[in-house]
Amino acid sequence: MQAVGLPLKVVFRFNDLFILLLAVVCAVAVSLFLYRSATGRAIRACAQNAELAQMKGVNLDGAIQRAFAFGGALAGAAAFAFALYYTRPFGNHGAQSGLLAFTAAILGDGGWWAETEILGDRAIVKIRASAATIADIAAAATGIKRLPKDRLDDSLASLSPAVRSALRAELQDMGYSLAEIGAHFGSDLGNFTLGDVLRFAASRRLKPRYDAGSDSILCDGPTQPCRPLDSVDAEVK
Repeated sequence: MQAVGLPLKVVFRFNDLFILLLAVVCAVAVSLFLYRSATGRAIRACAQNAELAQMKGVNLDGAIQRAFAFGGALAGAAAFAFALYYTRPFGNHGAQSGLLAFTAAILGDGGWWAETEILGDRAIVKIRASAATIADIAAAATGIKRLPKDRLDDSLASLSPAVRSALRAELQDMGYSLAEIGAHFGSDLGNFTLGDVLRFAASRRLKPRYDAGSDSILCDGPTQPCRPLDSVDAEVK
């Protein structure tokens, strides 16, 4: 900055210049794509009036797919720039991006979701969306397990012994002892409903904290209550 006569002490590194140039290139590329290409004009037409665009012969599904593909390419460029600039990984950024994509897919389907965080660094999530959207989310994301029943008052009696045993094992993996599980449910989960099991699972959790060393959220704090499961159920109808 001193070279142009300004009394400012600003240091520009190569990484700073590269990010600036990359941003300009991406902005120009997006503008040319949307205004000069047939695909870009189709995407703009569908965004402005999808019904009229279809009447004029625009393939709505194709335009949506190309818009997502183009957005994914831009996200990849942003991730490359981020990694190059900071030169080290950040443990929580992938989780945040996944959560945003998860939310966008559900809201785009006209749905909604709510959650309560529970023991074992897990969460119980209720989703209102089409069966296709839920299947796509489950296929794309790791760590998501769909419950064997859909309603809290559904009985578990119709589940096979293997599935009931898997639910019991899941409670144990969360951090509940066999004594706690046995005292609450006895020897057979078939005598209870899905709500009974989930309310037990959401009876406590460990308070999360931010760990600067690993740049991640750790769930190892003192025990605290979870958000009531019935509140989650009432929010998503």
